[in-house]
Amino acid sequence: MRSCSCPRQSLGSYLAGRGHKVLCNNRPGPLQMASIPTSSVPLAQTAAQPRPQYCIRDCVAADVDQIKDICKDVYGGGDYMPRRIEEYLGDEQCLLIVADKGEGEVDGVACASLRGSMIFIFGLRVRTTAREKGLGRLLMVNLTERAKARFPHARTLASTTASSNQSAQKILGALLGAPLPQLDIWPPTSKTPHLSKYEASIGWPAKKADKDQTLLAFIPGASDILQQDGGALNLLPSWQTAHSMDEVQHALTSLRNPTGPVNGAENTHAWLPFFYEIWPAHSEFTAAAIGQQRLWILRREGCVQGVVVLSLSPECRRYIAGIVASDPQVIHSALLLTERHEPHFIAVIDRLQMTSEPEIYKTTQTVSDCLPYLKMLH
Repeated sequence: MRSCSCPRQSLGSYLAGRGHKVLCNNRPGPLQMASIPTSSVPLAQTAAQPRPQYCIRDCVAADVDQIKDICKDVYGGGDYMPRRIEEYLGDEQCLLIVADKGEGEVDGVACASLRGSMIFIFGLRVRTTAREKGLGRLLMVNLTERAKARFPHARTLASTTASSNQSAQKILGALLGAPLPQLDIWPPTSKTPHLSKYEASIGWPAKKADKDQTLLAFIPGASDILQQDGGALNLLPSWQTAHSMDEVQHALTSLRNPTGPVNGAENTHAWLPFFYEIWPAHSEFTAAAIGQQRLWILRREGCVQGVVVLSLSPECRRYIAGIVASDPQVIHSALLLTERHEPHFIAVIDRLQMTSEPEIYKTTQTVSDCLPYLKMLH
């Protein structure tokens, strides 16, 4: 077992001391301080079970097996972290920290990655026996402070979660403020069996869908709704591939801030939705999609009406269509456009200020959702 030489912090002392949290540092030197009020971190206290002492330190290769054990039951055993953890460790743009209880015994992990000028926080996992004691919040506060120190030129801090994950919302709300408007995930990845039945029918993940085995044809009524939407069909020739990240940034800012840019608006509006992720317009992800000619912009009468990015998610192992659209007709058109390129996909949709849902949602009766968080740093 790997021993940890950094100063230890108990979850009790975490709440103590003049309204601040003490952050353990795995390097020699004074403890860092984050000015987060203790009142925002409610922790249950029991006299029978003293709080463990935790060292928050960088994740190392020796921790991988324990992290895989922590994640073994997450998402019904389908968690991406065990598949991806070693790649994250080898990525200089990623920061991984763990909560070490002593002698290398790990009870939690959290991750951050630099995406252009955005720090994206993800991958918080806490061992089942260590939950509901404030360890998740302790990891996240440490992670954000360490990420800002490691990536000092980052301009935004972001994350996502589901509306059903109340614990994550409390942590992210305290760190990043109120969430941005909900992103829709269609077809739902939970709540209804449409996606799972489709994937079983094509033999995924062992097999990939043929061009005639489309998701839209499998979901009863989906293709009919889209093919009967004449306006959506008429829009298809107007989708044009993007040629630069500046063009994508301008399009996204125009959609989310139609009354005109304000100071720093490009950083809070210019991001692409993805599967429980968001990506800034200026990032390697965006550049790759442009290079593959899989990022499109829809303009009507000189005005931007929609943006679509189509890319394979290594975490989700499916193609994701990130859609930003101004009305239901544009969403329908974006789904038809996506089907032309990939028969098997999940759409993550930012409906902006749209009050009406697209008719395609009726075919599954519901959608899954994703709550994005975004905070300016500079």
